Amino acid sequence: MGTANITGITCNACGTALPTARPDDPATGRIPCRVCGSTSRNIAVEIHEVLTFEEHLDTHSKHPRPEYRGGSRSKPALERWAGEVSSRDGVWRVRLRLVDRLRGWYEETVLNPDGTVRHHQAEPLKKHTGHGSDRKPRA
Repeated sequence: MGTANITGITCNACGTALPTARPDDPATGRIPCRVCGSTSRNIAVEIHEVLTFEEHLDTHSKHPRPEYRGGSRSKPALERWAGEVSSRDGVWRVRLRLVDRLRGWYEETVLNPDGTVRHHQAEPLKKHTGHGSDRKPRA
């Protein structure tokens, strides 16, 4: 849990600095500003909070080429993925993937956190079937 400290109070109408340790008027709840008489306030609060987080970067680049017209035109001729992905076991691993539709090649390497190869696959793109959205539902 964090801490909060009031660092300043100013009049909302005229901007005059007001003391932070003055008792408020019990009838109105606030002492009127000594310059303009307004009871509207701006209160500056400094909050100290300790946050912890993990940052994992994963990039995906697409390279369309005018000479590539195979299949759907919406698919780029070359796609690359590089970065960290979470595995089913909850471990973050580095993934490097290449889909080259011009040359018909698929390659993927997944590295463990210690740098050892967990998975490597390199094959013609035509043989790379049954993965992702092409996967058959489990019985």
